[in-house]
Amino acid sequence: MNLVTHIKLLIVTTLLTLACFSFSADATEKNKDLTCIDCHENQANAWKDSHHFHAMATIDTPTNLGDFTQGSINLEGGEVHFYKEGNKYFVNMPNVDSKPIKIELTHTFGYEPLQQFMFDAGKGKYQFIPYAWDSRPAKDGGQRWHNLYPNSDPSQEFHWTQMGQNWNQNCADCHSTNFKKGFELETMSYESTYDAINVSCTACHQGTEEHLKWTKNPVTEAKHFGFSRSIAAKHPIFTENAEGRLVPVDRAKGSHQVETCAQCHSRRAQLSDHKEEGEYFDHYLPALLDAHLYYPDGQIYDEVYVYGSFTQSKMYKEGVTCTNCHDPHSTQLKLPGNVTCTQCHSAPKYDAPKHTNHAVGSEGAQCVNCHLPSTRYMGVDDRRDHSFKVPRPDLSVNLGVPNACQNCHEDVSNIKHAKQVSAWFPLSKYRQNPNENFAYTFAQMDGGDIQATPKLVEIAENPDTVSMVKASAISRVNGARNNEKLITFIGNQLKSDDPLVVIAAVRATQQLTPINRTLKLLPVLNHKNVAVRMSVGRALAANLADPTFKGERREKVQRAVDEYIAAQDYQADRGTAQTNVGQIYAMMGAFDKAEAAFKQSIQVEPIFMPAYIYLADKYRQQQKEHEAEQVLLDAIAVNPKSSDIYYQLALAKVRQKDRGKAIEYFDLAIAANDQSPRLFYTRAVLHQENKNLLAAKQDYAAAYKLHQRNPDYLYRLIILLVELKEYDSAIYHAQKLGQLMPNNPQVNQLIEQINAMK
Repeated sequence: MNLVTHIKLLIVTTLLTLACFSFSADATEKNKDLTCIDCHENQANAWKDSHHFHAMATIDTPTNLGDFTQGSINLEGGEVHFYKEGNKYFVNMPNVDSKPIKIELTHTFGYEPLQQFMFDAGKGKYQFIPYAWDSRPAKDGGQRWHNLYPNSDPSQEFHWTQMGQNWNQNCADCHSTNFKKGFELETMSYESTYDAINVSCTACHQGTEEHLKWTKNPVTEAKHFGFSRSIAAKHPIFTENAEGRLVPVDRAKGSHQVETCAQCHSRRAQLSDHKEEGEYFDHYLPALLDAHLYYPDGQIYDEVYVYGSFTQSKMYKEGVTCTNCHDPHSTQLKLPGNVTCTQCHSAPKYDAPKHTNHAVGSEGAQCVNCHLPSTRYMGVDDRRDHSFKVPRPDLSVNLGVPNACQNCHEDVSNIKHAKQVSAWFPLSKYRQNPNENFAYTFAQMDGGDIQATPKLVEIAENPDTVSMVKASAISRVNGARNNEKLITFIGNQLKSDDPLVVIAAVRATQQLTPINRTLKLLPVLNHKNVAVRMSVGRALAANLADPTFKGERREKVQRAVDEYIAAQDYQADRGTAQTNVGQIYAMMGAFDKAEAAFKQSIQVEPIFMPAYIYLADKYRQQQKEHEAEQVLLDAIAVNPKSSDIYYQLALAKVRQKDRGKAIEYFDLAIAANDQSPRLFYTRAVLHQENKNLLAAKQDYAAAYKLHQRNPDYLYRLIILLVELKEYDSAIYHAQKLGQLMPNNPQVNQLIEQINAMK
């Protein structure tokens, strides 16, 4: 047997091992990918060593890297024992009651730098244990068991017993091929299926049936169902013109490649099982540059899986796609080091000390270390930011965002870094161009300062702004409901060709009056993409409570609402989905259905605290104050550390005029979360009403310290300082308010009045 035949046989054998296991899969479908090897052997050879190939496997395959021979080990305070009994793999680990529990492990998940392990939790539900095998070399700190969530408890989403660690809902769609979730709400069970256990050919390549038919009768013109590049990797894709600007060597060809990769490589909500037909925005709703996911300048903060950062980049805007850099089958870089970048960027100009300001061959001279800095997740997993930004230590000084310089030179202050970068690049367009500095505007609005709205509008209307940044700016816009400029602005964005921009504009219509919102959104109900239409359905659902809202427009809104509810039903195994459905029914005036949905949410995911809050609020609206309070007390029994629930209990006691008990609940809320300015501010108001002015002063000051760009917090502090006759301090803070709201006549008048009191 020659080497080629041997390799081919090995691949087929491995594929059979991986593809034949399924919770419930059709044999014809799951072996479809084996046919590909006959013609695409090189691609298959590359794929078998990739992360896609190792995305998931049964635990008894050679790809299981974990050491099950170490005996009992202590992992962050708990005794854990990994071992084998015959051909089965087990772990003894602390249960929720701290007593040992024996769990049989069934699958490996991932490969490098971490490999996780799954177990059958019953009713078709598969969960992850909290321990992963660190597969890095021992010299790098690997070859050990690693506790991913050492401080979690059962009230937290990512505890190993909760839905944050569920395979069926969170992970399977991306780590297996043609996954169907099969969740049954009534029985709370899964009948999940897939065609291949890992990421195989048809996960990315669509139209395979037609392609296979062609191979049997190749007389008609062939259709290419993969991804192609018009220029080979050894040739540059861009060249520099006389003005020093990069221009394409050849006309860029339209492609859905980025969206194909984004099916998995994006932070998104999934609307339905993956299907070959339909566009990305028919099955997924991507996240924007929200403050809990990204820093104000768009750098990655939470795990966002590339798409949100890459679509900020000029590379994406100019037509660069994933496979310009990455081999889609091996998932590795096509070219070594900086050569990846000098496909487009002139090597003499950019891969040289005059640009890098670091010695040739050093870590600092590597393009990726400045323009794709890494963030570490899960303790050991370094992932690069794909927004391709220039290092901005000046933003670190002013906004507290990270920068690449600090990654290597953490002993040097950001102020010094900023001065050095400014000296190297004194005419940098990135510091001078307002469109490159959207970070300041995003941070200003995220800090509660609505004075940022005109700047957000300017960013969104700038034709050079990429769609991800544009949509994220639109989503932050906050203005007066009847402001004609705002109405016109949102109306214009609703006409965009980009679904992401339209979705952001749909959400922005919540600021408009109901009639203006309806008039602007009715035409959007004809949009081609499900994600857009369902967003409109949510925005217009309240119209269905109006019996005078009739005819074709009512039918269209109802269809869009039905699409929204269908997307939530697909995610019915999460509390957030049933809570969303409850909100829709409440807007429609179907209060019994809303109540049932909120209760269903609590049943599905008891630790999901918003469901309790919405249910309690529904009872409050019905003047059922006792039932509302009992729901909140039930929530505290589930999660005694929930700041939001204590806050709601405090408000309930305020409504009952029991201010003493309200203060007790505010104290508990702040003890659970001392980083929420809203909690300090609301307690301050109550202290002030109770004539406890010094305590109120302390809380207003705490709220302002946490959110220094919120004028409301600052204004209430100033008024209290005046009441305490602390005029010098009041003037000082009033001047701060003047800086926050420049040229505001009311602020100027306030300063004059305080000066007159001195």
